[in-house]
Amino acid sequence: DGRSGVWAITTDNSEVNSPTWSEPRRLCDGIMMNKPTVLTDGTWVLPAAIWEREAIERGGVEKQFLLDLGDARGGNLIASTDQGKTWDLLGKTRVPERVFDEHMLIERNDGTLWTLVRTSYGIGESVSTDCGKTWSEGNPSTLRNANSRFHIRRLRSGRLLLIHHDPPGEFEGAPDRSYLTAHLSDDDGATWQGGLLLDERKGVSYPDAVESADGVSYVIYDYSRHGDREILMAVFNEQDVLDGEPSSGVARLRVLVD
Repeated sequence: DGRSGVWAITTDNSEVNSPTWSEPRRLCDGIMMNKPTVLTDGTWVLPAAIWEREAIERGGVEKQFLLDLGDARGGNLIASTDQGKTWDLLGKTRVPERVFDEHMLIERNDGTLWTLVRTSYGIGESVSTDCGKTWSEGNPSTLRNANSRFHIRRLRSGRLLLIHHDPPGEFEGAPDRSYLTAHLSDDDGATWQGGLLLDERKGVSYPDAVESADGVSYVIYDYSRHGDREILMAVFNEQDVLDGEPSSGVARLRVLVD
């Protein structure tokens, strides 16, 4: 009906080979395409979008089954203050020309919340100064990207890591899905440094990353999803990104996973 939904199962013994899992439970409406965020006050926030969807035609028959969800649609942020027991709508962003949202949330050092959203032209943005209850009018950001998923997260050092498509040259609109590149910011995204090229080929997309305790980032992404159908990994630390080349000795690029 257009609402979709985010579900969860949990385990209290994840360290064993065959953990015991709870029954599934539905947390909220929406589609969660990116990681949750934990704010400094302990609030958990899920980026769960309700998409703009048209009626679907199957077998030559148009199925008019989508609900008129109105204001429910948007890049919604769903919050829990009790470590996931209950969830409520915190606020929502509406960025023009949003595409599947795939939004990610950053808590900036001044206490404002900054949401970046996938759009037809690359990346849009919206800001909240009241802990996520209301959001500024969505606008294009200064960040380049294809009409595709990107990844941003705060590292242990306090810097922001951005992984996005950044091919050389100027573009009208969004570039293609090539030149997957990592940049760093030490001023909450006002400026960006370095530029480690992870994979220049056309058809690389959907990066996601985690950082280990020793400051090494592990990035997963796909290549040629309708052809070679590869899943690859890139490994690096902040010095590699700042130097713009694998200089640390820990870096590994284009590692085939599957």
